[in-house]
Amino acid sequence: MDSRMTAQQTILGGAKVWSKGGNPYHDPKTGQFTSGAGSDDQPIITVTAPRSSSKSGQHWSTKNSSVRVPEQIRQKIDAVAKEFYKSTGKELIITDGMRSAQDRAKRMLYKFKHGDFKTYRGHVGASIAKIFRDGINNGEREDKIIDDMKNEINLNLKDGHIVSYHLVNRAVDFSVKNFSSEEKKALHDAI
Repeated sequence: MDSRMTAQQTILGGAKVWSKGGNPYHDPKTGQFTSGAGSDDQPIITVTAPRSSSKSGQHWSTKNSSVRVPEQIRQKIDAVAKEFYKSTGKELIITDGMRSAQDRAKRMLYKFKHGDFKTYRGHVGASIAKIFRDGINNGEREDKIIDDMKNEINLNLKDGHIVSYHLVNRAVDFSVKNFSSEEKKALHDAI
């Protein structure tokens, strides 16, 4: 797979607010899946883009050495990848894992600049989007806007309001680029 290709992002896994055993929902407009088992020990898994090599029998790999996979969700990743491999004969590629607030702010700025204000929802997403809009309207430099967004992310994180599970080591992104509808269903079922 060409590492220059972009890919859609998909959020999968579990979170306290979802009903136990809830069915994943796929939004064809955004390409996102949302699912959850409703317990603290079931992580969120986020799904996105390209490739590297995996350990024998692991059935997943990282796109490169910069991707840090959270240890606390490795068993969940292994189980999803094993089930997906059983169904498709393909391995999953992890393109993103643990992130800092600085990195999240940069990624959010990129999405906001390109008109995506739907990925980050709720009051935290809205407050960070407001910082972006106010900064642009006031003619601030991007590095200043990113710093202000990072500070808002950290303040909310301290209060337990998480804008991204990547920040608390409970998320990874898998490549779904060029997946057939059957492979997307297999991933959905594996989750």
